[in-house]
Amino acid sequence: MRYGNLFYDKFLKSSGCVWDRYTILQCYMALGGVPFYMSLLNHRQSFAQNIDRLFFGKNAVLSQEFDELFSSIFVQADKYIEVVKALSQRREGMLRAEIIEKTKISGGGLSVILENLERCDFITSFSKYKSTTRNTVYRISDSYTLFYFKFTNSRHGKDAHFWSNNHTLSVVKSWLGFSFETVCLSHIDQIKNKLGISGIPTTCSIWRKIGNDDMQGAQIDLLIERSDRVINVCEVKFSELKYTISKEYADNLRNKMSIFAADTATKKTLSLVMISTYGIVRGKNSGIVNNEVVMDDLFEIL
Repeated sequence: MRYGNLFYDKFLKSSGCVWDRYTILQCYMALGGVPFYMSLLNHRQSFAQNIDRLFFGKNAVLSQEFDELFSSIFVQADKYIEVVKALSQRREGMLRAEIIEKTKISGGGLSVILENLERCDFITSFSKYKSTTRNTVYRISDSYTLFYFKFTNSRHGKDAHFWSNNHTLSVVKSWLGFSFETVCLSHIDQIKNKLGISGIPTTCSIWRKIGNDDMQGAQIDLLIERSDRVINVCEVKFSELKYTISKEYADNLRNKMSIFAADTATKKTLSLVMISTYGIVRGKNSGIVNNEVVMDDLFEIL
């Protein structure tokens, strides 16, 4: 069983851990909410030292955990692994047709695999906005699985001190952004609570528009469509500090919402929500943001 941020926070602090929320969040993004993995942490070591010891060091206990885990849960585990490996390579998730093209697995066999992976919380399915089930998008939802494919099951796994030596690399920063999105999509109830819309009927979805010669492409990672005729357009950003919205980024956000409005012909009000670690810097370009959700909000008890 996997648990959310709040349990993770309380579990670590009850065992004497003095890490701040930022470090605990990164730990969650690497290990997921599995109590056994959490019990392996040594609070006298830094986060980087723990990651090196658990994933990259000699006889690292979690370096082979993935294959053993899948083999113990699934018959024909190799096919399940092929699917999650493909999904780990696409930040925006994949349609069923894209999974088939990548893995060559199709038909009822793929349906069973996707259903079992979702039932075991390894993946999550999201409907595309105002679309059919054939356009369901599948994403990795298990943080440990994502970390494994990004780092442990790659050339990075050959360096016993990879995390301590390379935690500022672009590949790590890319993973932080990807994994933070994954955490946010697993804490939608907390996001709705912060927005004050817990009591309003909502539908959550994603949206993607492939560009062509006539229109630029765009995608929105989380749409919260409300019964009060408002659609919260959620933008997710992981940052070590408060995030500064540049003019270029603000223009990109406006363009994204404009493309969405034109593509869907929606008449509802679009309200931009920025979900980030520490919030945004208030300045001349921040007015485009209607509401904020920060890291601490994802730890709230409901």
